[in-house]
Amino acid sequence: MNIDLLNPIGDGRFADVWLGTDEIGRRVAVKVLREEGKGVSTILDHARALVRSKHKNVVDVYSIESVCIPNLGDEKCIVMEHIDGVTLEKRLKDNLTNQEAYRIGHEISEGVKHIHAQGLVHMDLHAENVLVEADGNIKLIDIMYLSSLKDVPEMTQETRFNHDKKQLIDLLSQICSKSPFGNDAKIEFNSGISDKSDLEDITQSFENVFTLVRLNLEYMIDLFKVNGVNAKHYKFRSECAHDVNELRRIMGSEILSIQIQQQYFPDNSVDLITTSELEDVRNFMRQVVDGHVMLQTVQYYYDYTGERDYDLH
Repeated sequence: MNIDLLNPIGDGRFADVWLGTDEIGRRVAVKVLREEGKGVSTILDHARALVRSKHKNVVDVYSIESVCIPNLGDEKCIVMEHIDGVTLEKRLKDNLTNQEAYRIGHEISEGVKHIHAQGLVHMDLHAENVLVEADGNIKLIDIMYLSSLKDVPEMTQETRFNHDKKQLIDLLSQICSKSPFGNDAKIEFNSGISDKSDLEDITQSFENVFTLVRLNLEYMIDLFKVNGVNAKHYKFRSECAHDVNELRRIMGSEILSIQIQQQYFPDNSVDLITTSELEDVRNFMRQVVDGHVMLQTVQYYYDYTGERDYDLH
């Protein structure tokens, strides 16, 4: 690939960045790896993984090339798409609409999932490493700190995953705070996750903040009735949000709405609106690995007491 360099546009710990054009006229960002930088070969390995696997929410790595750099000569470079956008850090200086907040958070989460699917972790998930394109699309950038999970102890893998999860939660919390729901959204998001939460749980808790779960439940039931849907309102307790999200995956489209609140510490109080009969809901709960608390406490809304027997498992 022939690259014509235009001008330098940035520098960092491991690389300088040039703006250029490739042989088919695309504007590209060219990262020039410094020879003295530690882990250069590892960075190249990670870049190759992203060359082989594309995702719309991760910066597109085109190739690894030897490029003639002014005053340096031929240098090993990572050639990537040049993204025309602003950092999320800058975007968060202003408030977001619900639609913007939902899309940004959702697409960041999807990008992280993709990176993990390649056997990598990002390790530097901050607002300045997220770009918002002119059309609103989100791109995770700064792949220089990507860390591989290959040939590392299981405990190290868990530590790296947890690092990404913590940084993702921090990012999504910032986004919640800048939505019209403000700090209430941040509190609601964090109430839906725990130390056991995986990426799916974290994403689901975030998305719950910006979906129908925030509407008044009784209003929703009336609305469904107007549209000919025989909706039923149940309440139950769960030991953690992970169990509720597992139920959500099992029930799928049977769920019209679900809302989680931490009311009976350490349990969650859950409102469920569905067309399913009570016994059908119980059968779904029996498929949840640790769903005994849900199964024990689920009742119609008007019959619900919230009582549970802690001796039952």
